[in-house]
Amino acid sequence: MQFSFREAEKKDNEEWNKLALKSKLGQPWHLWEVGDLIASDRGWKMRRFVCECDGQLIGIFPFLITPLSRLALIYRYLKKPYQPVTLFNQLLAPFHANSHPMGSYGGPVISQSYEIHEDILKGFIQYIEQVFTKEKILSREILLSPITSNDKTIVQSFIANGYKYKTIDYYVLNLSNPLDQIWRELDKKCRNEIGQGEKRGAEILEVFDKDGVEECYQLYLLTMQRQGKSAPISRDLFSKLSMYLLKENLVCIYIAKYEDIPIGSLSIIALPSYALYWITGFDHNYAWLRSQNILIWNAIKKLKEKGVSYLDFGAASPVPGIRHWKQSWATDLLKTWYLYKKGF
Repeated sequence: MQFSFREAEKKDNEEWNKLALKSKLGQPWHLWEVGDLIASDRGWKMRRFVCECDGQLIGIFPFLITPLSRLALIYRYLKKPYQPVTLFNQLLAPFHANSHPMGSYGGPVISQSYEIHEDILKGFIQYIEQVFTKEKILSREILLSPITSNDKTIVQSFIANGYKYKTIDYYVLNLSNPLDQIWRELDKKCRNEIGQGEKRGAEILEVFDKDGVEECYQLYLLTMQRQGKSAPISRDLFSKLSMYLLKENLVCIYIAKYEDIPIGSLSIIALPSYALYWITGFDHNYAWLRSQNILIWNAIKKLKEKGVSYLDFGAASPVPGIRHWKQSWATDLLKTWYLYKKGF
């Protein structure tokens, strides 16, 4: 069985997306259009690689090529000196290959028709390493999905090619259990707040149009401003991503209202087997309605109907309140792998 590797072309778009959606390893970032939208918004460049067997596309691996700050490189050199020639190379070509933009999961996706074995992964990684090394893209990073955490073949293949790693804890809800069992396993306070919010008149509406998407973004901005942070996702990117994902039936967007006033919003990207808690926002003046909990419970019911297997609540937080809140949803603590090669 012979495998070949090359850079992807526009004609690969359809087969690329089919593989991303069919594989249990596929994540939103793997979708062709999602990568293009992020790259266009940030002014970055997409690089996509494919693996083929007998002319059939069986593997995909996307990267965003992002610039590194030359000042940051000099600061790192002064803080921890390394080879002057390495610093010189970095200053000439200070670019970074990122396979987890905006904190999303990335890495390789291999067709489930083929076992993820060392031959495919070894060849895939070595081909990409040769391309990036030749172009002096010396720094790269990848964040794998938590559901790959038990597959040491993937991790070992990267380590064998000089990558280092860290493990990160994520909270993930297993949606394969019956809905009534999930409800019973929720923290009692969480269940009570859902019931109280519904009795007090919080109304949950599903969003399908651009006006609803804009209302959700306004609530997201309100939350960021209250926390003293700038929004990491622009209005334009959020709108374009949301409308694309709505068209493809790959997102659940909800807004909570009280007396026709928007008070909370939630967007969950829902691929066939895996859903991610994406964007949320709420009006703190209506915190007593606990709209976020009602929104999530409605999303869980919808995800169950769609047959999604997991809902990812994101990384474990050092903040006790946030950590406890994620635990209150009967989540399991799963480890994932952050793989990186700094090149200096």
